[in-house]
Amino acid sequence: RLGELGIRYLHLRELAPTPALRQLQYEADKAKRVAKRKRVALGQAFIAAYRKVQLSAFDSREFVERLGAKAQSVALFCVERDPAACHRSLLAERLQQDLGPQIEVVDLMPSQPHP
Repeated sequence: RLGELGIRYLHLRELAPTPALRQLQYEADKAKRVAKRKRVALGQAFIAAYRKVQLSAFDSREFVERLGAKAQSVALFCVERDPAACHRSLLAERLQQDLGPQIEVVDLMPSQPHP
C-alpha cells in the first residue's frame, strides 16, 4: 500500500533484534508480567545488548546516505504503542546523538496531531 501512495519502504533486517536479544526482552516482560503490546519500556538488559550487538557498528551517516538525497521524512514503524517499548527508539536515539541538529526525532502517537 505504501508503494501505491508513493512512499518508499526499506526493510533493514540488520537493525532487527536477533532471537537472543528478543529472548532478553521476553524474559524482562515475563518478570514484569506484561504482554508485549502492553509494554511501556524496554528492559535494561535488552537495551544494553541491542546497543552492543546491533548499534556498535551502526553508522548514522551511512544510514542517511542509504536513504538517498530525496528522503525528507523518515518513519520508523513500531508495533508497540509506546516508543520507549520499541527497539526503534534506540535507533532514533542513536541517530539524534550522531546527527544532532541535522535531524528532528518526533514520536507520532495516536492521540497526538501529526506535524
